Amino acid sequence: MLVSHDARLVQGIEADLWVCGDGVNNECGNSSGSSAVAVKGAGHGGGNGQGGLRIERKGFQAYKDGLVKAIDARAKALEVAAQARANKRQAERSAKLARLTEVAAKKTKKQTT
Repeated sequence: MLVSHDARLVQGIEADLWVCGDGVNNECGNSSGSSAVAVKGAGHGGGNGQGGLRIERKGFQAYKDGLVKAIDARAKALEVAAQARANKRQAERSAKLARLTEVAAKKTKKQTT
C-alpha cells in the first residue's frame, strides 16, 4: 500500500488507485464518467461506501480529469451566481434611483407652483 499526494509517483506505479473522499461530492464516482467502484462500508457514508473510499478503475488521469472538470463546473456556477447577484444589485439601484428622481421631481414641481 502506498499513500501519496505526489501525482508523478501515483502515475508511475502500476496499481489500483483508491481514492479517499473525492472532495467534490458524497457520491461514488465523479462527473468524468469514470468507472469508480465504491468500497462498501468504508468511510463516513453510513456504511454505504459513499464519500469514503472508492477505487478509480480508469486510473489517475481519469481521476485528475474528473477533478478538473468538477472544479471548472463549480467555478462556472460561482461565476453565474455572482453575475446574477450583480444584476440584482444593479436593478435595485436603478429602481431606487428612479424613485429618488421621481420624489425630487415632485418636490421641484411643488416648489415652483
